[in-house]
Amino acid sequence: MESKQHYNEEKPTTSIIQEIKDGRIDPTTLTKELRTNCVEILMLEGYKTSEIAQALKRSEKTIKRDLVEIREANSITPDIKLVKELVGEFLLKARNSHTFLSKLARSKEGSVGERAQAEYYAHVTSNDVITKLQSLGYLPSVARTVVGDIFHHYENTDAEDLKALNQELIELEALCPENKEISKLKSITASMEKEDADEQKDTSDQ
Repeated sequence: MESKQHYNEEKPTTSIIQEIKDGRIDPTTLTKELRTNCVEILMLEGYKTSEIAQALKRSEKTIKRDLVEIREANSITPDIKLVKELVGEFLLKARNSHTFLSKLARSKEGSVGERAQAEYYAHVTSNDVITKLQSLGYLPSVARTVVGDIFHHYENTDAEDLKALNQELIELEALCPENKEISKLKSITASMEKEDADEQKDTSDQ
């Protein structure tokens, strides 16, 4: 009976997986590192944990441990350098897509409808880039306008009403910090609270 070959560490992981599937490599001879590499590729190809375990002749518990290690190895932490690199990569891919679609739109091959569709998707790609850069803060967005009405009748307002009104103004100011009118209204409510406190003090003194 012909014995199965052992793995070659210099082979690409994809080749090792193919030879395991063909029965030319015994998966039990894999090192932990190579097995983990195989698990990662098989996971990305859509294999279930049970299927990976069966293919590599390991228990599901072992494969689950490998998957935990893979997630930990691929975990990332917030980092401004990483953000810039990812945004740069995103822009590079978007430019390549736009260039490819523009060439299709201007080529002599394909129908008029197909070329028009390529031109449309090139335009969509450009718009998506702008939208994404705006959401990430790389480009300015359209200023938001907060519209509202505040009614106040001083004669019937007690301290609790003033506090509630002031809280609403604080929330509005957080939404629209550049609006100077909100700051003016906050000054008015602060003055009203002071007047109300002085009036209550005078009443208690009498």
